[in-house]
Amino acid sequence: MIRPTCMKPPFRHLALAVTASAVFLVYGAGPVDGADLIAPVAATAQGSYFVPDNDDRRAEHAIDGSGMTPANPVTATSVCGNNPNGFMWLSDGNTDTWVTFDLGSVQTVAGFHLWNYNEVDGTFTGRGIRSCRIFAGTGLLPDGTAYDAAGAAWGTLVGEMAFAQATGSASYAGEDYRFTTPVTTRYLQFLVASNFGTSDGYTGIAEIRFFPPASIISFGANIAGSTAAISPVADNAATIAWTVPFGTNLASLAPGFTLSSGTCDRGNGGPAGYDFRNPVTYAVTAGDVTNTYTVTATKAPPSTACDLKAFRANLAGSRASIISTGPASGNVVVNVPPDTTDAQLAALATTLTLSPGATCAIPTPPLSLSAPVHYIVTAEDGATTGDYTATVTTSGGNVPSAVES
Repeated sequence: MIRPTCMKPPFRHLALAVTASAVFLVYGAGPVDGADLIAPVAATAQGSYFVPDNDDRRAEHAIDGSGMTPANPVTATSVCGNNPNGFMWLSDGNTDTWVTFDLGSVQTVAGFHLWNYNEVDGTFTGRGIRSCRIFAGTGLLPDGTAYDAAGAAWGTLVGEMAFAQATGSASYAGEDYRFTTPVTTRYLQFLVASNFGTSDGYTGIAEIRFFPPASIISFGANIAGSTAAISPVADNAATIAWTVPFGTNLASLAPGFTLSSGTCDRGNGGPAGYDFRNPVTYAVTAGDVTNTYTVTATKAPPSTACDLKAFRANLAGSRASIISTGPASGNVVVNVPPDTTDAQLAALATTLTLSPGATCAIPTPPLSLSAPVHYIVTAEDGATTGDYTATVTTSGGNVPSAVES
């Protein structure tokens, strides 16, 4: 891949003296989830790195879902890849630059989820935006407009921000950022003050989505194995289809949640639980807006996974290896010291690591020098089984990929 290599101009560090009317942004923790995100319909920039038929890092790639998983739609739990060509926006060599977003109509936004510039080489994540001013305007600034004609010359300052640097991984989750007070506008502009520092002046982001106020944007993340599908708000109402693991007791659950702004009439992750055997409502209020979410919990189907993932004989000097012979079947080879007796093996309390929800009755004896022993693993569905044959060898035997046991 061709990388931009032009020299980096000196950083222009803005003196950010924010007026009392400005809206500050605060750095939030972790990704958000939900369908109620606002995808910009257009993006322009002062400049973009673009080589026809070779390398395309124009501003449109910061809003089109390219390089994101899932991408249709992008949610704030989507992850970003680390190939920038055709998937991210990068300036044309300037740290002093801007990018403007058209939300499609006048919207009230409480914040946004940003995936900063995430090129695979860790050095180049330094091209991500580190700090910027954010302005609201009345029109989409044309591509190529000079830096001095952006910012205060274009719109009204609504905040200033410091972003987190991207990780460079192929599954970068991005971060949440929130306005102290929701902003109502159609056009938002990021006027860049600095990046994280590279050997050049290129600056960019990977993707961005905005979220409205008084919204639940994640739900149930503290309940391991659960997933939540959050609908957009319509007429101040929305639904959450919450799927929990098969064995979950619905009678008392205390799911955590993340709000775009405002407060909720339910406890966040406890201490009291709620009875989800019937739908439960959550009312979120921000200013004069109240949105009510109806949460319906459903148990996931029982798992059919029945794998034996790890085996420990719990005998000093022994080691074990599991050799797969097909789906949910395999040979467990246990190497023991040469003076080990069958009586010792019969007294062992072997421990197993199984697929989630699966069970296995420890056979009697758990191991034997004279005959193989079968471990039958039963999946969570109670019907699907896996068969693992355990044999014992003495020290010096062949135990492929052995681990201490």
